[in-house]
Amino acid sequence: RGIKWGGHIDLREPSLRTANAHTIADYKMCNTFKAMKVLKGGTNDKEWEQQLNCYCLLVRRAYPDLEIDALQVIAFLRDWSKTKAQGADYPPTGVMPVPIPLWSEDEQEAFVDARLSLWEEQQLRMDAGDPLIPCTDEERWMRPGAWRVKARTNGKTRRKFDNEMEAKEMVEKDPEKFYIDVTPGVPLRCTHYCDAAPYCDQYQTELNHGAS
Repeated sequence: RGIKWGGHIDLREPSLRTANAHTIADYKMCNTFKAMKVLKGGTNDKEWEQQLNCYCLLVRRAYPDLEIDALQVIAFLRDWSKTKAQGADYPPTGVMPVPIPLWSEDEQEAFVDARLSLWEEQQLRMDAGDPLIPCTDEERWMRPGAWRVKARTNGKTRRKFDNEMEAKEMVEKDPEKFYIDVTPGVPLRCTHYCDAAPYCDQYQTELNHGAS
């Protein structure tokens, strides 16, 4: 398809589990809470998973005879506390390995093909001056909005909802007693980390709409 893509892994080392196999690792700075949640299976960082599996596919293509049997993030814990490390459920050091799910080669190929197809379509739209494909809430790290039903007497929150309809239903039962206070959702990546945000129609339209 004429598109060249690549990456640079941080570490490839012999596997501790399988003879003649290797583990691919990526170094990351993160907070302790996030690393522990991923480690315990309470949450999963899809971007970590996607990135490490793309690296794995590159290694598989460059070295087809090399077996990769594991992926991991080596997490450097920026807020690690020596005092808290005395507890049983806290990392003993400020560096910890976090296992990442390893996809099959077919799954890796399918993911990369889908992303390249999206890039091609986006490029065609840019060349034609057409509206771009909007980023998803997941890609934008969207923090959901909230609808708080508050008492008119003292402004205290009586209930918090994640959608407007449920909040309205509560207020409509006694509109003289309650009102709705809305906290808009925030796209954290757009707001704090995206260099293209000042030029992005999607983000700028939302900003202008919110200010109007």
